[in-house]
Amino acid sequence: MKLTHLFLSTLLGVSVATPVPVLAHSGQRSLAEPPLTLLQDEDFPSARAALNTTYASALEALANRCTKARAYLQRDLCLELLLTVDPEHKSARKTLKYKKDRKTGEWSRKKYKAPRDRDATAVTVLTKERAGLLEDYALAVLKLLDTHQADLTAEKIDAETSALLEALPNNARLRTHLGQVRLEKNGETHWVQASTVRALNQRKAQDAAWKKALEEIDEVEESELLASEEMLGVSWKACSQGENYRVLSSSAKSETLALARKLEALTLWMHPLIGTNEPLDPVHVYLVLNEQGADFINAFPDLTDDARKSLLASNGAWLGRADRLGVWNSHGKSRMDQTIRLIISYALLDTYGRADGGWIKDGLPAWMDQGLGIYLCWKMNKTKLSVQLRDSEYVGKTDDPTKKIQEGEDDWIVHARAAMTRKRKPTSLSLALGRSVGSLSTRELYVTYGFSAWLLEGHDAETVHTILSRAGQRENPVTLLEEVLERPFPQIEEAFRNWLREIKHS
Repeated sequence: MKLTHLFLSTLLGVSVATPVPVLAHSGQRSLAEPPLTLLQDEDFPSARAALNTTYASALEALANRCTKARAYLQRDLCLELLLTVDPEHKSARKTLKYKKDRKTGEWSRKKYKAPRDRDATAVTVLTKERAGLLEDYALAVLKLLDTHQADLTAEKIDAETSALLEALPNNARLRTHLGQVRLEKNGETHWVQASTVRALNQRKAQDAAWKKALEEIDEVEESELLASEEMLGVSWKACSQGENYRVLSSSAKSETLALARKLEALTLWMHPLIGTNEPLDPVHVYLVLNEQGADFINAFPDLTDDARKSLLASNGAWLGRADRLGVWNSHGKSRMDQTIRLIISYALLDTYGRADGGWIKDGLPAWMDQGLGIYLCWKMNKTKLSVQLRDSEYVGKTDDPTKKIQEGEDDWIVHARAAMTRKRKPTSLSLALGRSVGSLSTRELYVTYGFSAWLLEGHDAETVHTILSRAGQRENPVTLLEEVLERPFPQIEEAFRNWLREIKHS
């Protein structure tokens, strides 16, 4: 039976924002622990019926105590609650002056007049017990919904949960069970997920950490070309040398210095955030104008004929050995974006995609390489220009479906929320997390970006590192998340969906 607004104004009579224990009396069973029948392997209707029976019995016992204490209004409030789980209870209907229409089967009452409590001293205790019973019942229902979530529709779970929250809108125990905390905003109190509050704080911390990392970089300076670099078929205009990265560019000095500083700061910022390894050897980065790309590829040593042919057919970047990276994208802004993205991808692969000295077959899952990589690049460079999807592999085409998201700085959290909350065929989180690079759809890319933000912003570092470590080994994402977050996957997906609703924007 659905709980209604009647609970709010009439039945409770007291605030239950602070948990109140049920006071045991005369062998009365407490609802704090589930009945024995709930411990058996039952389906949801059977388990719910058993819980309702236990709750009805406890309410009936409390109503009898109210009668003995001459607290008649409290008795009637208990009986009203009793009817929500046992609508045909004869004595409750009779006491509350309900009559049943023989034709329609509907209950109504016209002559009922609420009685008065004759013993005021008993009212406080009895009211708290009634509130405690309702609270314990609501919590037991939520636990049942958790247990049987795989067998219930999302609409059923939402309806049940919403009804309980309507009855007990500020109950700390229920909100805590749902993973929610209070958020004070603009003078108003909102109940949101703990991950939402953490994300709001974490975003500020990330921005401050990135600013600090940039300020700490003071070792990047102009450098002279090496003889081997002069033989690469490119007219280099600038060279910047830092502790971990050496950047050569055939473009402006300002671009070279800015990229070198960001790459050095990347290590300082990203390592504590996601636990990536620092480069063992200096990485040589070559920024090449697109029209010089062919000369660069032809002059670069130690390439096979097949590799050279493949690179000449591309328009973008190449991640060669661990210490060599060339970028010759025709889109000027993409050179820096693409370089940062590839450095991030390599750091993730080097840290989380290795096993027994080699890289895991098929590389990183797409949500790490694409979703997480793009999220981190956006945090550092405020660009989202390097996207690899099912129909687009870093190549711009006139009919490219990804052109809009590559060129624009749209709020991808908004797109992720739209994809996850569509009424017709919402994007599946499990499918999106299971994709390999190059097999993502556009909506799935948005979702993996949003998931990366939720993971890094809404969870502690230990949880993040554990998930990344196991995901990099290509473990099943559903099983992995269930084990680490200790919740069934449908709950995890719903928590992510709610976070997208609450966080609103990137």
